[in-house]
Amino acid sequence: MGNSTEKSKFTNLWIKSVSAIAICYLIFSLSSPIFLKTEKQPRKIETSDIVLVTLILIFNSGLIDRLEDFSISDGKFNAKFKQLEEQVSIQDKKIEEQQKEIVNQGENIHHLEEIIKAYNSREDINRENPHLENKELALVGLKVRHGDIIDAITPIYAIIQTTPDLRLGKEVKGKHYGGFGGDEATLERNGYIVTGVNIYKADYFGREEVVHIQLIWNKLTQQGIETEPILSKKLGTGEYAKNIWLAEEIRAKTGYYICNFNCKTSDHTSGETFLHDFKIETKELLIPVSV
Repeated sequence: MGNSTEKSKFTNLWIKSVSAIAICYLIFSLSSPIFLKTEKQPRKIETSDIVLVTLILIFNSGLIDRLEDFSISDGKFNAKFKQLEEQVSIQDKKIEEQQKEIVNQGENIHHLEEIIKAYNSREDINRENPHLENKELALVGLKVRHGDIIDAITPIYAIIQTTPDLRLGKEVKGKHYGGFGGDEATLERNGYIVTGVNIYKADYFGREEVVHIQLIWNKLTQQGIETEPILSKKLGTGEYAKNIWLAEEIRAKTGYYICNFNCKTSDHTSGETFLHDFKIETKELLIPVSV
């Protein structure tokens, strides 16, 4: 360790001595014509002078240890330094890693799109029953598969008939959205339409899912939708769910009914599928005018 330090000091002293001699020589070489020649003009700086100054700077900056190659061609001085190449190589690796990270993020987003699936219940009904496309359908109930949380829902709609009086007609069952775990319960009341849904979400094995669901009904009469609501039982035990949110109270405005809903389901690595999200679309109920 001591020998290395002494050697380094000796090398630095040698470099400084040589540099001082070279600088003195350069100054004398440039200024001597003033004293020795009749034109009394300093000579012009030449390529050899530039090379000498460059070498002095390299030796004194510590770059000499990193210098791999240098050359002089067409009056140009070219130098190749090891550390600069290493830094460029490191930068290239960083760029490559960032590009891989962007690709991985894109794949993760694509994977998320594959496990979270979105549905539109009315579009699915119209696709399977084209004759219902222009019919007014009101959501009247749900078939719900439930256990710890909500596994699946199946909508129950009814045709709104306005002649000879305002009432609910034939029922139309929609598609099944979700898995097949848990027990099945039917939430429906005769003569009533769904005007609201309470959704409770929580973390369930690493993903935010619908843990509880509860319907709100109002009776449909010839005069319109009554204002007195009736609540269904709340389904889903909530077992193994963490951090259950307060209810998201989804409601139709007074005089409106739920004509459609959009939902999302979530596929888990266990092979199970659950209800992930639920949103409604509403429409104003048009009451026929008596003649």
